[in-house]
Order: sequence, then C-alpha cells, then structure tokens
Amino acid sequence: MITTLAKTEGTKTENMTEIHQLMLGQLIAEDKLKESTPYYKTIREQSKHPVYTTHVMEFTNEEFRQVIEYLQPKNAPGPNGITKEIVKQVFKEISYTITEIYNACLRTKCFPDNWKVAKIFPIVKPRRERNREPSNFLPNNLLHTEGKNCRNF
Repeated sequence: MITTLAKTEGTKTENMTEIHQLMLGQLIAEDKLKESTPYYKTIREQSKHPVYTTHVMEFTNEEFRQVIEYLQPKNAPGPNGITKEIVKQVFKEISYTITEIYNACLRTKCFPDNWKVAKIFPIVKPRRERNREPSNFLPNNLLHTEGKNCRNF
C-alpha cells in the first residue's frame, strides 16, 4: 500500500486524502474547456445527443454463452464483488433472462450507471519502485463483471 507520495513542491503527502487527490490529478486528465480545439468542442456537442440506429441486432443466447465461457475466473471482481465464476453459475440457471437484460440495454441504448463504476488503483511502473512521484504510477481499474460482459460484445 502506498503510504506517502512526493508532491511537486518537494513535500510529501500526509494522509490518504492527499494521496488520492495527487493520484487523481496525475491519472485523470483535466478537461480544459477554455483551451479546447474545435474538434473536441464538436465531440462534446455530439455526445449530448443519443445515437439512433434503424436496425439493432440482438445477442443470441448462444453468443452470450460464448462470452460467459470466455471469462477468466482468476481475474479480480469489480466493486460489487461478483466474480466471473458467479456470473457463469447464474447464467446456467437463468440464461435467457440474462441475455434479455443485455438485449434490453442494447435496444434502449442504456448502459446502467452502476456498471460504469470502477475501482481504480495505481501500479508502480517497472524500475521506479523507489521514486514516489505520482507520474511513476499507472492506473489500473476493476470494472463490474456485468459491464465487462457488455464490453466483450
């Protein structure tokens, strides 16, 4: 566990709140609206409007089963603690219901908010273990297993 980090002015963090703020500032880019290019302004504007399609191909139960079988059971679970092994067991019991939930997400163009939540934790870059500057860490995240399934389609 990280206990202290070096701040830009040379001092060290004193508590976990300071560590979190420093890491977030390093790992998540600031959205600078005033310095934005026309390209990024267009992207921001387009993201405010839903994308409509005329034809949506739904997942079949077999396609979803293949995605579930592909899941690696040794990977860590997301914030809700649901492991891939649990997902595989539940799918065996109620496969058509699970498939319908994902198809409803596709039809309604809705990706549930709680599937977007991730645990983010820093991993120190190789050969930089002794240096405690935030730039020497890489972000790693654990998404909800349900969201990963949807992403795999």
